[in-house]
Order: sequence, then C-alpha cells, then structure tokens
Amino acid sequence: MERKEPYTCIDALFQDNIHKYPVAQWQDMMTRLPEDVASRCFVHTLEFCKESRGAEHEFLLAYIRHPNPNVSTRSLVKEGRAMLAATQPYECLGTIIYPHQVDTPIPNVYHLSILAGIISGYSPYKLYGSQCYWFAHTLWGSLSRLFPNVKFIDNQRASERSKWRIIPVIVNDDVDEVCEKYHIVWRTFQERKEEEQNRHQEHTQQVWQGGREEGLQEGREEGLQEGREEGLQQGREEGLQQGLQQGLQQGRQQNQDEIDRLQRQRQQDKEQVRRKYEEQLQRQRQEDKEQLQRQRQEDKEQLQRQRQEDMDQLYQRFKREREERE
Repeated sequence: MERKEPYTCIDALFQDNIHKYPVAQWQDMMTRLPEDVASRCFVHTLEFCKESRGAEHEFLLAYIRHPNPNVSTRSLVKEGRAMLAATQPYECLGTIIYPHQVDTPIPNVYHLSILAGIISGYSPYKLYGSQCYWFAHTLWGSLSRLFPNVKFIDNQRASERSKWRIIPVIVNDDVDEVCEKYHIVWRTFQERKEEEQNRHQEHTQQVWQGGREEGLQEGREEGLQEGREEGLQQGREEGLQQGLQQGLQQGRQQNQDEIDRLQRQRQQDKEQVRRKYEEQLQRQRQEDKEQLQRQRQEDKEQLQRQRQEDMDQLYQRFKREREERE
C-alpha cells in the first residue's frame, strides 16, 4: 500500500475543504504569514475560467506551490478541481504558467493577495465595472503586466472572455491604474515588514543584553561568595566577616537598582518607538484615504461622462437606423 506524504495545513491556503473568504480577510491572513513561508508559496499556474452554465461568471484559478518541498501538490490539485467542478462547472479560457527559475521573479501569496485586495477595493466605486468580468480581466492583466516572464496558453475559447453568451461586456481597462497603486502599496508593505523585523531584532538584542547583565550579576555574587568563604577558611576575624557580608548586600542592592533603572529605560524606549510607529501609520492611512477619495470622485465623473457619450451614440445610431428604414 502506498504511503501518503505528510501534508501541512495552512489556513485559507492549504486546507482540507473549500472555504470562501472575503478578499480583505484573505489578504490580511496572507500578509500575516511569516516571510520565509509566504516567499515559498508562489503561484506556478493561473487559469482564466468561465462558468459553463447559469450566469457565466468569470474568475481566476491560481495554483500555489506548497512551501514544504516534500509535500506533493499533484493530488491536492486533482481533489480541488473535482470539488470545484462538482459545485461550479466551468471551462478554462486561458492559462499562464510561471517558470520556477532563480533569475525570474514570480508572484507569491504576498503579491497575489495585495493585488486582489487593491482591485477589490476599487470594485464598489466602478459600478458597471465591478462585476466578475471586470475583476477577472483586471487581475489577469495586472499579473501579466507585473510579472511578464510567463508562458501563455490560449485555447479555442479564449475569445469568449468578457462576454455573456455572445454579447461583449463593457470592461474598463484599469490595469495601468491598478499597477501604479500596487507599487505604492507594495512599498508600504515592505517598509512595514522591515520595521517589524527591526523591532524583532531589537527585542532579541535586549533579551541578550538582559541575560548578559544577569550573568554578570550572578558572577559578581558568586565571586563575593567565594571571597567570603575563602576569608572564613583563612580564619579572618568575626568583624571582618560581618563587614564583608554588609558589603555584599550593598553590592546586590546597587546591582538590583541598576537593573530596575535599565528595565524602566527599556520600557520607555519601547513606548517611544511604538508611538512613533502609530503616528507614522496614522499619517499614511490618512494620505491613502484622501487619495482614494479623490480617485473615487474622478472615477465617478469619468463614468458619468462615459455613460452620457454611450447614450448619445446609441441615440444617434437609433436615429440613423430609423431614418434609413423610413
């Protein structure tokens, strides 16, 4: 009987059943993964899919490599496809394959979740563009733009993208805009990760320094104890022995006072760093919020103008057709 390889579960990524997460929640879960794990969970294949019946929704199917090289994803892919097809029959309209080469950048779950979060954030303000056709088109195009060294495989049904039945669906091309926003968010994310790493290193250094000071204190105490025992062994007078003990107690008290002072200073430094980081983060959030509000207003005005132009064109075409019939 064949022995199965070990499978390590990662919530919202590698788990035993299909579970739907809001995009913002999934992005938060992915960006909280340790960097050494997320950097090895890279996308090796991306499929552009369309439901084969019903509303014919379009979506992307990403195949992500497990961070453990000893875990085979072949059976997981087959099981995942079977479960998805059983609940949502679909057809593949195109495939992107990312080569796993050292000198070729490929997206991992950090890149994929952040990009999906940006596009999802645009959706409520795109009206006609917020449907699944626009989301799939924009994510597909953005990944192709940001990670261009790929192999495209289009099948005979590739022309059915962004169509309902045979009717083309209006899909705004926001790839350039999304990519610009992605670069800004990605830089901010990298800076935050670097700050977290620096804080971790500072904490490790502080723990090491605290252990060193504690070791020095214990060494002093042991040295004083050995000196006292040696003095007792040499038959020193009782008065000298008492003086040695008092000196030892005073030294311990001084050492303890110094440790307390260092701990208070350490706590103050930690609070100062935390306040500085919170202030910086608050400023960044406010700037992003203002920028997003401006962008929403511009998108709204652009959509209104586009609607008016479409209505004018439709009216002119209808008018010409009626005149031709008459």
